Amino acid sequence: MRKSCSGQVLRVDNSLKASLGDKILNSFEPQHYGTFGGLPTRILYVFVGLAPLILFITGFVMWWDRKRKQKDDYSHKRSYIN
Repeated sequence: MRKSCSGQVLRVDNSLKASLGDKILNSFEPQHYGTFGGLPTRILYVFVGLAPLILFITGFVMWWDRKRKQKDDYSHKRSYIN
């Protein structure tokens, strides 16, 4: 059998009387969801979230350019030898 949901309040937590551990854990929730600091903080979170992608792309481009230049250097040296 399934119990019906009555909307009855099961528990009320008073944050003023919470233990130190609960206060510390409760302080992480706004940071996790980005609900503190308003719009500027959310915009900052977007840039911080995109930073790994940007670093990956720029690193790949630098690696590809270095690889291409090394290939050009070897072909250039071969033409002098032959």
